[in-house]
Amino acid sequence: MKNLAEEARAILQNYVDKEHGGITSRAVKTLGLSNMTLDQCLDGKRAPNLENLSPVFEMPGISFSSPGREAGADVSEK
Repeated sequence: MKNLAEEARAILQNYVDKEHGGITSRAVKTLGLSNMTLDQCLDGKRAPNLENLSPVFEMPGISFSSPGREAGADVSEK
């Protein structure tokens, strides 16, 4: 099972590949990141900052969930 950083990295890589044809220089403009930051995140040298990646996570079909909790559920629900 992937941890949160690994899952975020996989989502980020998928975003770069599908939305920007694998071209990171296009993705950094949308995300407001530097090329170095994005490259380090994708290489696993740096954990992706979830706040900076909010444009990716706001895309339809992307969500995080924990075991036993419906995807997209409010995290304050018990």
